[in-house]
Amino acid sequence: MPDTPDMKALAERYLNLWEEQFSAAAADPALASAMSAWLAPWRAMTGGAVPGASGDTVRKSDGPAKTTSGPARGPQAGTAAAGAAPRDGGDGLDRILERLERIERRLDALERKRAGKAAGSRGSRPPSAG
Repeated sequence: MPDTPDMKALAERYLNLWEEQFSAAAADPALASAMSAWLAPWRAMTGGAVPGASGDTVRKSDGPAKTTSGPARGPQAGTAAAGAAPRDGGDGLDRILERLERIERRLDALERKRAGKAAGSRGSRPPSAG
């Protein structure tokens, strides 16, 4: 039976590889741009409520990342008001419910039609010997 690997050494190797990959990804401008575009809707929803949500990135290449502590930054006084309400006036849910109701009616009609065909085909068969 082979020797069991040193779990501590494996964990350290895993973390070192992860740090290398993370650093390489953080240094890639194309990936940073893609991630920024992907996260833009979340930044818009959170506004200034989440630190770093404004899309500003801080890159430090001269040492390990440093975490700062302190109160979370929220919207500043005098910030812009929330965006306008949806153009549909919030009746999007009503439209979805209406559409669902139409789909249910169509499905019921198809099921009744199928049940009718099945009943008609059963009635034309000769009774089975029992």
